[in-house]
Amino acid sequence: MKKLIYILILLVASVSARAAINATMVWETRTTGAQTNGGGYKPGASGSDFSQQDAAQYALTGVTTAAADAICLSASAAADMVGNTCYIVSGTNFTVGWYEIISVSVGVSFTLDRNCTSAAGAAGVINIGGAFKFGGALDDDFTEAVVAGNTSYVKNGSYTLSESISQTSVGTAAAPITWIGYNAARNDACNGDNRPFFTCDAYTFTFGGYSIFKNIRITATNASGFNLGAYSEFYNCKSTQTGAATRHAFTGTSNTRFIFCEGISTNGNAFNMTAQCRAISCYAHDSVTGYNFTSYGTAVLNSIADTCTTGIVTAGNYGWEILGNTIYNCTTGISGTTSYYGSVINNIITGCTTGASWTTNELINFWGFNCWNNTTDRSNVTEGVSEITGNPLLNDPANGDFTLQSGSPCLDAGLQIGTNLGAVGDYKQNVGADGDDNTAAGTGGATAYMGNF
Repeated sequence: MKKLIYILILLVASVSARAAINATMVWETRTTGAQTNGGGYKPGASGSDFSQQDAAQYALTGVTTAAADAICLSASAAADMVGNTCYIVSGTNFTVGWYEIISVSVGVSFTLDRNCTSAAGAAGVINIGGAFKFGGALDDDFTEAVVAGNTSYVKNGSYTLSESISQTSVGTAAAPITWIGYNAARNDACNGDNRPFFTCDAYTFTFGGYSIFKNIRITATNASGFNLGAYSEFYNCKSTQTGAATRHAFTGTSNTRFIFCEGISTNGNAFNMTAQCRAISCYAHDSVTGYNFTSYGTAVLNSIADTCTTGIVTAGNYGWEILGNTIYNCTTGISGTTSYYGSVINNIITGCTTGASWTTNELINFWGFNCWNNTTDRSNVTEGVSEITGNPLLNDPANGDFTLQSGSPCLDAGLQIGTNLGAVGDYKQNVGADGDDNTAAGTGGATAYMGNF
């Protein structure tokens, strides 16, 4: 019986403690960090921020507690520890996991945000400070330590996951959970190869609702890559899915936004979207489907679909919008299946076998101001108002330049505010993703947002 009780105690101690960390905590991840580092600091705390360094500032051994307690006894206790997170590595009756240091009695003890032992603790091994490093057995445990309102910074470099990441903590509208990649300094310009890169292979990122993911690249083979809960956002992220099964580069549940993101899925959807999702200024290419709607109120705005079996699919939903996009070199540009009460406005559909095809009777709020240049422009789709038929004169779409040449019929041809409405000014815009109304190609910084990828 004593042996059984001892085993149970060890099992309890081995389970990572779930956090009661402060909502303002800021975490740090680096390739030069360590799995068992503290990894975080609360801005404004009275201590010193030891998270933005490679190694732990304090590597304590022999830590004790008097009982089941949050007070850790150590002669090394120092005032600059306050506000840092620590990682409890091991110890008799200690519960492994991440904790926040909320106060210190210098030379005597430091107090954590919650109890860290189940009874009097002995031989505690605790690391304070230092950045975390993804790529080991504690990957998922680390994300579980993050709570609503926290921000986690990830420094540029290459990380390889050894397990799936599933953050069950859910943010709120006022306190989302935010992950931000950076190059050399937090919040710097971080585009292209300057963004941190995760090799996921069979593993995946799955995060709860109200999450924000910025400036991150991943590649995966056997699982859908990025998955965020409701009311979440991807910004300036890239996901490449090369698995043999039907997997997706990005998956968003209701009210997820994709902004300035690039998706590639060899056998699935670059962007798989449910109710009221938005893809804004995104780039989907070399995928089975670029943008896939599976529910109502979804929209693709000012985005590009390039070399996909189908550029945009609207299936079994209503209230969707396809506005100001460029769809190029797809077998089918836009496909609708029992999809109704949506709008298709200001789009270029060019170089496709079929521009648009509906499998049931067309029930669409508005078709108009689109440019068609395909083998077959429409199948079971009625021509809309002010449509353009002919070459849109894209600059170099085969090499990713979807801006308009001078003389393009799409310049100044988009839907605009009528002068009869009493508004004053020039409200003209182009058809397609190159949305400004410049008369010369590429002037005024119009690059179809490709510079972000």
